[in-house]
Amino acid sequence: MKFEAYISKLNKAIYVQDQHRLADLLQVRSITALSACEDAIRTRADVKHRIPKVIRGPWADVIVSHCECIKARLGRDCVEACTRQISTVTDLYGLACEADDYLRRIGDKTGRLEESARVVNRAFSTCINDSNFESPRETSRQQGTYFLVGLLFQIYFRLDTKHLCKNVLRVLSKVNIADLKYYPRPHQIKFKYYEGRYEFYNGNFTKAGEYLEYALQRCHKSYPTNKQRILAFLIPTRLYQGILPMQALLERYPALGAVYQPLVTAIKTGNIKLFDERLAQHEHLLLRQGTYLALEQARNIAIRTLFKKVYLVLGKTTRLQFHQFQAALKFVGMAIESAEVECMLAAMIYKGYIRGYLSHEHQTLVLSKNGPFPSLGSVLRSN
Repeated sequence: MKFEAYISKLNKAIYVQDQHRLADLLQVRSITALSACEDAIRTRADVKHRIPKVIRGPWADVIVSHCECIKARLGRDCVEACTRQISTVTDLYGLACEADDYLRRIGDKTGRLEESARVVNRAFSTCINDSNFESPRETSRQQGTYFLVGLLFQIYFRLDTKHLCKNVLRVLSKVNIADLKYYPRPHQIKFKYYEGRYEFYNGNFTKAGEYLEYALQRCHKSYPTNKQRILAFLIPTRLYQGILPMQALLERYPALGAVYQPLVTAIKTGNIKLFDERLAQHEHLLLRQGTYLALEQARNIAIRTLFKKVYLVLGKTTRLQFHQFQAALKFVGMAIESAEVECMLAAMIYKGYIRGYLSHEHQTLVLSKNGPFPSLGSVLRSN
């Protein structure tokens, strides 16, 4: 078949929404596709430029990748063929999202993204079950493993079925595959980014920080948008741990700086009111990202900062009156009753941020003589 005729058939199948015909034409081993791509090689047709002139939208990218895959197979370049087919899977995700968005708009039943997850899962199973695991850079199907895992995680997060990531991670821990460092860097970064987000979602902030840091360090500076995506989760992870981002970092990413610079200032100064106001201001964004609860916990660090300042200003005395903390809170704009101050102190003791006990009768906080304000690292490890 002539290449031009093949493209016309694909375009017609897309236009009339003939899914069975389209599936047949897009088979890697399809006689029609093979003969059309042989014709493209023979006539030196420019696939990348010719297809988008006939086929519009995301389908053009899918079909370009498909044809490049078949051309690579005809040239016996199985590694390039695999790379091109992986690109097709990526395009499948975009098409599935687009299809579900359309179905949602017209009030029809969605589910195309769930179907794409099943397709990617089958591809993942094929990769990890390839017995040729000596090197993912050669001919083993396992070279696509971490790409597919990253894509699966992306789908699971989009579908809000993040718990399914656990099953994939369990499989990865049991199969005999090459170390992550041997896989393409983009695959490493995407996998660690989503693994970090998964641990963040589960409240494992130490692991989340480790994985997100891995992704950030390997993400090239020429991809600032990707770096910003990683930092959107790494910064709240570190804030929860009491580690504040550098001023220069927040200046480099103004969108992040607008959210986090006031929170950092509030934590440094113990200005709880400022912290609450800025958190409320960005509540919608942070809830959508899934970082709000972690940042809400970071409020404890701002409280600790303020209460420790009271301790230092009053000469490190081990007996402090509730009204002294009340005055400090009023200074930062929080006029509250003594009973509420007592509750705040009790919570800080319970969570390990302060060592000591309360005397309700004497309205006094009695601090431990040894390390009344433990390091944040030790507090987080004990919680």
